[in-house]
Amino acid sequence: FTQLFKNKYTMIVFILLCTFISCVVSSTMPLPFYRILELTDPNMVGNDVLIASTLLSRDDAVSSDFTPTNTFTASTLKATLEFQKANGLDLTGEVDEFTAQALLDLHGDDQYTDSGFTAESMGYLYKFHLPFYYNRSVESVGTLYDKYNNVLLTFPIRGHGHRSDGSNIPWPDFGVNDVGLNQFTTNGNTVTGLIEIDLNSPEP
Repeated sequence: FTQLFKNKYTMIVFILLCTFISCVVSSTMPLPFYRILELTDPNMVGNDVLIASTLLSRDDAVSSDFTPTNTFTASTLKATLEFQKANGLDLTGEVDEFTAQALLDLHGDDQYTDSGFTAESMGYLYKFHLPFYYNRSVESVGTLYDKYNNVLLTFPIRGHGHRSDGSNIPWPDFGVNDVGLNQFTTNGNTVTGLIEIDLNSPEP
């Protein structure tokens, strides 16, 4: 009975210790990640998995047939290993702290830049150019061009964002320590890239 109690006690301590370690590890994950992503049964599912797989798909070392999803599958494991091997990371197959940070550093921005094309070249009458900073609190200047890239209007813009200083003050209150929104948040995402918009049809 004494030996059994010791084993149960040891097991309880071990479980508590593992839980504590897990909490510590997850707290070191770079935002927007909050947990280590890995192949499990059942599969891990979530927006964080979709973000990770999207970033993986942008890496040249990852097979071109890899399709980002919100489920961590065997394909995600393979893509993770390909990315880790190409970037000198430990081959864990997990999107851990170091892999997540490398993904963000290498592919965290969509890298889209305006090539200077005209609206007419794509069959349109107008073109907006809206440059955003990583820190969405930084004000920028938007430009409206006609189809020949003549400037019709310039106007101040600031991306939609969220506070990052632990405050619950609603956006757009720009605090001293507020770095604004990154592109991965779900409650204020500023869309980036080349986008087609319809200025004539009313919103639903």
